[in-house]
Amino acid sequence: MATTETTAFNARALAQLLSAEKLYRTYFAPGGLFFIRVGGPRHDQTAIHFGLIGLLISSLTMKGRMKKVEAKIAAMDQQTLRDRLEDHADNFSARFENIISSRIEPTATISLKSPGKHFGRWFVDFEDRKKMLLQFDTLDDMHVAVAELPKVLGAKHENRVEWHDQKNKYVKKRAT
Repeated sequence: MATTETTAFNARALAQLLSAEKLYRTYFAPGGLFFIRVGGPRHDQTAIHFGLIGLLISSLTMKGRMKKVEAKIAAMDQQTLRDRLEDHADNFSARFENIISSRIEPTATISLKSPGKHFGRWFVDFEDRKKMLLQFDTLDDMHVAVAELPKVLGAKHENRVEWHDQKNKYVKKRAT
């Protein structure tokens, strides 16, 4: 049974000591979340190793890389979640009861951990895995996460953001 109308959003797991940056598509399923790897680092090795010329080449090929990710997501959306888990070693699922805490925060004003433009950060702590820091590369992905995570995680999740109409972005939630 393929799932085509599943609620999902993309979030980029930031690089840690022994782990590279990964782009995950996070699916909501009965009983848990599925983290399916759909891409790697935002910036390819050309940009890193060849300085300004590498950055220029990387920016010229960015559109093609994004189309590949979109095509991969469209193809994956035709598979069952269980089949997707087996596609890559980095894919995993987390049952709701195994998530200790979750919170969404606005973009960091200054941060060495958040490479590139992003719209917010998601901190998630698991009972049986390492903590993860993810960032939202698009506003649409953040909208889905802000709306849906509280519904499935309840008191374990905290949105530390609120929408600011004049700024057209999420900002730190004011104390009430």
